[in-house]
Amino acid sequence: MKLGKAKFGVVTLLVALSIYTVLKLLFDDVFSIETKFYPYREYQNIAIFFLFMLSMLLFRSFREHIRTYTNLHVLKAPGMYAWVALGFVLLYVAQYVSFTFGIFVDPVEVFHYQNNLYALSTSSFVIIAATGIFVPVTEEVVFRSLLYHWLHSKLGFYAALILQSLIFSLLHPNYPLLGMLMGVLMALLYTRYQSFLPPLILHAAWNTWIMI
Repeated sequence: MKLGKAKFGVVTLLVALSIYTVLKLLFDDVFSIETKFYPYREYQNIAIFFLFMLSMLLFRSFREHIRTYTNLHVLKAPGMYAWVALGFVLLYVAQYVSFTFGIFVDPVEVFHYQNNLYALSTSSFVIIAATGIFVPVTEEVVFRSLLYHWLHSKLGFYAALILQSLIFSLLHPNYPLLGMLMGVLMALLYTRYQSFLPPLILHAAWNTWIMI
C-alpha cells in the first residue's frame, strides 16, 4: 500500500512532535489533580488543539500537506463508511475483551468501564466536544498525517504501520492494546483513502461513543 510523497520534511515533523509534546506535558501539569484547574481539565484538549494548529499553520509545507490530504472527495467514496463501521466494530470487540478480562489495561480503566463511569450527562457538552472533536483532529494530524506519512515515505508501509502504532499505544498507557489497534486501523484508513478524514471519522465516532 502506497502513499503520495510527503510535502514536508523532517524539520517540520520534529517541530510538530516537539510542540505537541510540550503542550501535552505543560497542560497535563497545569490541569493535574493537585491544582485548582483540575475541574476544567477537558479545556486542555481544546487549548492544545488551537495552540498546536496555530503554531503549525505558520509552516507552508504543513499547510500544503494538510490541504492535500484533507480530500473531501473520499466522503463520497464507495465503501468508505463500511470500512469505518468495520473499524468501529473491531475496536468495540477489542475493548470488550480487554476490559472484561483485564488484558493490557489499567485496573482503574476497568473499574470505570464496568461501572459505566465513562457515561456523561447531557450537560457535558464541553467534554464531548473536547474528546470527540478536538482530540481526534489533533491526534490524526500528528500521528497519521505527519508521523505515519513521514515514516511511510522513509521506511515503507509495514515498518511505518508498526512504529506509528507502537508510539500511539505508548501515549495511551492505560489501554496499550486498544491504542495499538487504533493506530493500525487509523493508518490503514489513511493509506487506503489518501486522506486523514476517514480515520478522523472513526476516531471521533469512537471517542464520542465512549463518552456518551
